[in-house]
Amino acid sequence: MKTRLLSLFFLFGIFLLICPMVFAKIEISEPKDVYNFGDKLNFVVTILPSSVYGFFEVDLICGPEKINIYKIPANEEGFPANEKHSYSNYIPILKDTIGEMSGNCYVSASLGDEEADTKTFTITDEILIKTKLNKENYNPGDKAILTVEATKANGQLLDGFIEISGSDDLTQAIEKGIANIEFQISATRKAGTNVLIIAVYDRGENNKIRNQGTINTTYKVNQIPTSIDISLSSLELSPEEELAVGLDLFDQSKEKIYDTIYATVTSPKNVKKEISVKSGEITHVNFETTDTAGEWIINAEYKDISESKTFRLQEIQKIDFEFIDSILVIRNVGNSRYNQLIEITIGDQVETVELDLKIGEEKRFKLKAPQGEYSIVASDGSNIAEKSVLLTGNAISINELRTLNPFKNLMFIWVFIIILLALVGTWLLIRFRRRTVKLKDKFKGVELKEDKTPVLGSSPIIGKGNAESSIVLKGEKENSAVISLKVLNSETLKNNAKQELLKLLGTIKEKKGVVDFKGHYILIIFSPVVTRTFKNEIIATRVGFNLYKSLLEHNKKFMDKIEFNIGINSGDLVANIENGKLKYTGLGKTISLAKKLSDSNKSKILVSDNVRKKLLRAIDVKEIPSSDATKFFEIIQVKDQEANKERLADLLHRMDIEKIHDKKHDINGQKNQNSEKKE
Repeated sequence: MKTRLLSLFFLFGIFLLICPMVFAKIEISEPKDVYNFGDKLNFVVTILPSSVYGFFEVDLICGPEKINIYKIPANEEGFPANEKHSYSNYIPILKDTIGEMSGNCYVSASLGDEEADTKTFTITDEILIKTKLNKENYNPGDKAILTVEATKANGQLLDGFIEISGSDDLTQAIEKGIANIEFQISATRKAGTNVLIIAVYDRGENNKIRNQGTINTTYKVNQIPTSIDISLSSLELSPEEELAVGLDLFDQSKEKIYDTIYATVTSPKNVKKEISVKSGEITHVNFETTDTAGEWIINAEYKDISESKTFRLQEIQKIDFEFIDSILVIRNVGNSRYNQLIEITIGDQVETVELDLKIGEEKRFKLKAPQGEYSIVASDGSNIAEKSVLLTGNAISINELRTLNPFKNLMFIWVFIIILLALVGTWLLIRFRRRTVKLKDKFKGVELKEDKTPVLGSSPIIGKGNAESSIVLKGEKENSAVISLKVLNSETLKNNAKQELLKLLGTIKEKKGVVDFKGHYILIIFSPVVTRTFKNEIIATRVGFNLYKSLLEHNKKFMDKIEFNIGINSGDLVANIENGKLKYTGLGKTISLAKKLSDSNKSKILVSDNVRKKLLRAIDVKEIPSSDATKFFEIIQVKDQEANKERLADLLHRMDIEKIHDKKHDINGQKNQNSEKKE
């Protein structure tokens, strides 16, 4: 028994001595963490075999996929037993060698039954990309610069290519991981967000893509108005027709923009009509029958773009009839010379009259018939007027009333008229002198006095006024007109500009306006207690418009500009004259609204809705958009009503002469009739 135990121990000792010689020891060098396609996976396998048998193998393993890199019989390699042996080699990370293997991988080496693995590493074709544009928003036609930075996952800078698709198509090389790409935004590019799809890659053997990456970036294109389309209901129309006008505003890609467009309709004589239309909508323009025939122009404007279109206003022959007792007045109210026949029916008798009237001309005809009431019908075929009129005379007749020679057989009439005019003139002179004396006594000292001191306190005052805002306890509440002249650069106004402004203000006293200086505002007040009239709106408007034109003229001629704006309002003031000054208290918004108007724009003259309504026939205006419910109007033209009054007075004078002539004609006819009876 003892002998058997000893034998077993002996055999076990021999086994322990033999074991190290049977198994080999294997070590593999560790790889990098990440490999891109095109890299080399270098490795060193160290082997310490005690005996050599089987195969020496090196494998690349990625997930379930495995590829053998190296495999030979161990005895053929000649691994000497009990000696270290190092085997160096590399694995090319190419699709030609490893196919599509990627992801988490490791290298495994084995000899016989011995095996060793590396740590896990990554094989990828990924490229990391960063992009940057020089701007976020672009106008059509702008130049854009796109910067692209590309790095392979292994940390190496990319040498390859960039392809851009999406809103723009571009191709460019990239070197050392960076590229700057310039491209033009199309002039017709649609407004909104644009997407760029950026792909980067490199190529290997057989020009095949090895590594690649994509990223998206965006930029915005602004909407820019580029064109206005004018559509007219007709390119040729009669003044009695209505012209439908449509205005459409488009951007760079012909997309419609919905906003208000302002347009001017101009006649051949440069008379203008102002209209405003919202894009996509239609407005209507009406014409007077007296509007000039010929080519009219409609010019639409929006910011810095404009468009024009012409249409033709046809000639129209049109007359208007008016009965003044037994006189028939025929006026040419068309826009061309009227040369047609008309029919005038008196009772049952029809008379034909040939007319030749210039534009705006009128003729008068005296209608006669045996005494009685007659139905008078005047017609030109399209226009008919009818009226019952009491007529006198020997027979039915139609006589044109003409302007008489004042010195032919009418000396006694003219003597009478001259005497009458002399009496009226004397009466007016006496009345005027009395009023002048009263005004001088009551308002003595109410006149503009210049002050040579340009600044008083902290306010940029250029002179002393002859009006003062204060609480007036004893005064009259009357409707007054107020001009607010705001001098925007009053603090920096130079002396020559100040003197010019003082000169302009000095002329206002001739119109009986009084001035009050309020910081940047110069208030010019037209109160009935000074002007002795309740029609102060028209006086203020004319003075303000003349002041406006004078300031514009000054700014054209001189470098020292007067930056200004003018507002005109009317309302109640409580006013009184004290010590040669107009003391006043503003009620409601009379003063504040005038100031607000002068705050609204630069180098404009604006009036309130109250003034506009009172002067509908005296001024041409266009409405200015306001941020609140207050209506503002810019004055375009102040009409010359004095000239109209002179023409009206001349017309009435001619009518009086014609009546006298007609009366004399009837007297002479009656005398002839009496003479015939006597014979």
